[in-house]
Amino acid sequence: MVELTICWQPNKQIHSKGPLLACGFRLISCKFTAICCTHSKHTGAPGPSTNGVTYTRWGRTTCPSTQGTQLVYEGTTAGSPYYEAGLADYLCLHKEPEFLQPAAGLQDARARLYGTEYEALHSPPAFSNVFRHDAPCSVCYTPTRGTKITIPGRVTCPASWTKEYHGFLMSNSYHQHRGSRVSVCVDINAESVAGSAAQHVKSLFYFIETTCTGVKCPPYFEGAEITCVVCTK
Repeated sequence: MVELTICWQPNKQIHSKGPLLACGFRLISCKFTAICCTHSKHTGAPGPSTNGVTYTRWGRTTCPSTQGTQLVYEGTTAGSPYYEAGLADYLCLHKEPEFLQPAAGLQDARARLYGTEYEALHSPPAFSNVFRHDAPCSVCYTPTRGTKITIPGRVTCPASWTKEYHGFLMSNSYHQHRGSRVSVCVDINAESVAGSAAQHVKSLFYFIETTCTGVKCPPYFEGAEITCVVCTK
């Protein structure tokens, strides 16, 4: 509560020249016969919390059941095809799109999106059932944690951090592919889009493996598929 005291003589208000209070009002000391009144102002309730963070769970249509994590939307992974320049990253396309005056047909002066396919040849057993199928995705929100990190080369989080999910880092192949170059963490229990099948015109997910050129071996070794973990705090 903030109190402001104002003093005045009949028909003449006396302005304060005293020190400032912490709240920014001036303290008035009346040394004459005058009428004084006190106005109280209650401060409002604090505003809404700004905590919370969103992240994309690649390869899954649901969010982890970790301490209140919520599903924002589910969708399909898309990106530029492997043989074209275009988008540098992968997108999680909403399954119920909205458009604004779309032009019919493909136009020349455009970037193009294609579904992203698991091109996981010689893959770990966990990915054997999704080889050359399209990858789904989900966008998740954690209302009680405000920071998110993706750690390559780990499947566990640091102490005091919450593990959202773990899996493998994936991106485009290193040869002949000019499309997406970012890496994403694809869930170890990857799912596929229902009804999808192998096609030659696609955006692709490949595993990422290490060399020993500039990477310390051990603890790394030549040809190791890089794991990843998504952590929040």
